[in-house]
Amino acid sequence: MKKFKWLLSAIIILAAAAFTYAFTPAKHAVPKQKFNQHWQFNGTTVGEESDPSKYSLIIGSDPGCDGFGLYCVIDAPADPDNENQPDLSQFSVVATRTP
Repeated sequence: MKKFKWLLSAIIILAAAAFTYAFTPAKHAVPKQKFNQHWQFNGTTVGEESDPSKYSLIIGSDPGCDGFGLYCVIDAPADPDNENQPDLSQFSVVATRTP
């Protein structure tokens, strides 16, 4: 009789655990929202516009367009692998320099 009570208790505990697990919602990873930001080009030579490390995030009002390069300010989301640089595969030009 002791073995039967022990076995019945074990079955009830396992059933309760299975029931709880069956109705627990799965946790899904929430993807980060991508939103565009303005980035200032800080390169020193023409042709560096394709190097994401040559851009810095603009906080506040857009600065002027002095310096080198074709682009002055771009609008792009942050790179998912490095949020301190723009994702240059998805950008639009906000301001350009006149030659």
